[in-house]
Amino acid sequence: MDKRMNGIIRGRQLDRSRQVALQVHEILRERILKVELVPGTILSRASLQLEFGISQTPVRDALMRLQEEGIVDVYPQYATVVAKIDINHARQAQFLRLSIELEAVRRLTEEASAETAAELGAILARQKAVTTPEAYDTFDSIDREFHQKLYEKTGILQLWENVRRQSVHLDRLRRPQPADARQDEDRTCRP
Repeated sequence: MDKRMNGIIRGRQLDRSRQVALQVHEILRERILKVELVPGTILSRASLQLEFGISQTPVRDALMRLQEEGIVDVYPQYATVVAKIDINHARQAQFLRLSIELEAVRRLTEEASAETAAELGAILARQKAVTTPEAYDTFDSIDREFHQKLYEKTGILQLWENVRRQSVHLDRLRRPQPADARQDEDRTCRP
């Protein structure tokens, strides 16, 4: 049986106790950020309904959320397409992160306990152990863990989700591109 039918997606089921549209959004967002769905990929609502074993409404809601994040372009009555990487948006996200994180580090160097330094150091040590291109997903996961802990220890954890939402194009840009996903820059990036 196809593992993408009847609510079973790539070996995992949708959790029917959680909002389905949110789960579909999370799954598609992850695929886009991991460049499993490359810029220009057409997302068929009918195919997504079949894949997730759900009705049109949660698929539409998930695609609308992705559009709000700027990672899909919706052309009414025509198609929904994975958006090109927006270089300007990525630069702005990088500026935002740099501004916040420099201040976070400044504060931590003045106020943090030895325990905080040890926690952050341990995360960095784990990250250093997985620096090969093949281990990028693990490296990226540990990187997010480090930055989240940085925000938490600085007392600005609520900013983390805002920064994550603003960083989608930056995250896509810094991910190694699979050989079959590499395209002419004019087709994959918006200046």
